[in-house]
Amino acid sequence: CVADPRNSSLKALSIPISERVGLRWAEGPQGLVGACLTGSPVEPSQIRVGHFPTLEALLASSADNWTAVKSSVASAIDKGYLSNPRPIEFPTEAGRKAWAIVYSPANKDFVAPEGAKPPLLVKIHGGPTSAASTAYNLRI
Repeated sequence: CVADPRNSSLKALSIPISERVGLRWAEGPQGLVGACLTGSPVEPSQIRVGHFPTLEALLASSADNWTAVKSSVASAIDKGYLSNPRPIEFPTEAGRKAWAIVYSPANKDFVAPEGAKPPLLVKIHGGPTSAASTAYNLRI
């Protein structure tokens, strides 16, 4: 979400990324210039820039309106080898719930034998939930 500085209302951006850090914009002679650091499960972190005639246009923008000007890696891995994470919720003790991010195996060149179970990697953190990220991470 982005806070509209004119009235403090929150607006959701529709850019299909899982991480967005430090969205900033400035007014120029031809409208607004926006910049932010972005990340997704299948794309490395990038600095993206967008040009918009109005704040409304920036808030209604889509991924097509933002251009990646710098990437955190020189060459990305083929997306056919990268898992798209999905959040899950499961019951724990005393009726409580816990959350996890599941990365199913992804390898465009391999199909497991019927009934085979993939290895399980568990990465535990002490919280808060927002400390878990689905941004591109080659260590996962």
